[in-house]
Amino acid sequence: MKFLKFVVWCGLIIILLVFFVSNSDVVSVNLIPSNFIVDEIIVKVPLFVVIIFTLFTGLLWGYFFEYFRGAEGRKRARRSHLAENRLNKELKELRRESDQDGSDILRLIK
Repeated sequence: MKFLKFVVWCGLIIILLVFFVSNSDVVSVNLIPSNFIVDEIIVKVPLFVVIIFTLFTGLLWGYFFEYFRGAEGRKRARRSHLAENRLNKELKELRRESDQDGSDILRLIK
């Protein structure tokens, strides 16, 4: 299984490298629209850098929104966990009390 995972990762890396090499043309990226407050800010970078930056930014936005979307579920799970712990403590305490109170009767029965 580890070998198969290694082969898949190597294949993916090779495909990405071929993609990056084939998209290494330099492109001009305007960071600010024309005649907006200051003169144009133009950056010349390889196309694969723009693609990687765009994918990375999209992933960050996705993680950010998914984190807040799942906040209610995490809150509910935390409450359930705390309630479970509280009930388990209460159950142990009740068992301890019942063992102490009923131990005389149980000894007589045995």
